[in-house]
Amino acid sequence: MTNLFVVLFTLSGKISANQFDCSTLPNGSYPACPCCQDFYVCVSGMTILQRCPGNLVYQPELDQCLPRSANPACGASKDASSCIENCIGQQNGIYQYCQSCNEAIACFSGAHFIFKCPDPDKPEYDSNLRNCVEKSNTCP
Repeated sequence: MTNLFVVLFTLSGKISANQFDCSTLPNGSYPACPCCQDFYVCVSGMTILQRCPGNLVYQPELDQCLPRSANPACGASKDASSCIENCIGQQNGIYQYCQSCNEAIACFSGAHFIFKCPDPDKPEYDSNLRNCVEKSNTCP
C-alpha cells in the first residue's frame, strides 16, 4: 500500500533531488519558503516538490494550502470582519464566532454548529490558523 501511495503522489508532483534533501528527515511536509506555494514532501528519504493549487500558499503548522490573506507567514493579521454570527450565505467551513473568542462556528449546507475550544491552555479560536491557540490574532 505504501508503494502505491508513493507512486501516485510522485505523479502529482515534481521530484526535486537537488533543492531539498530528505535523506535525514522524517516523513512529512516542509515549506520551501515562508508564504509561497511550493513545499517539499519527504517519503522514505525521497524528496517530492509539491505546489499548492491556484493562488493558495503552504501553511506548515496546519499542513494545508490556504489563501495568502489567511496565512500568518504572509502577514495575515487580526481582522474583526472575519467573524460571523450565523451561517446564512456562508460557504461550508469553520469561522471565527463573533460572540466569543473561545468559540468557532462550523457551517455546513446552511446549518451551523458552535464549538468551544476544549484545551484550557489554548482557549481562543484563531480563524487564520484554523485552530485553538493561547492568544488569537483574529478574535474581535
